[in-house]
Amino acid sequence: EERLRRLKHRIKACFDSSRPDHQ
Repeated sequence: EERLRRLKHRIKACFDSSRPDHQ
């Protein structure tokens, strides 16, 4: 589903932003 995919991407972006250690 597109909505689920967008939600997953949003959660990943938020998680990635909170964990800039993987940069």
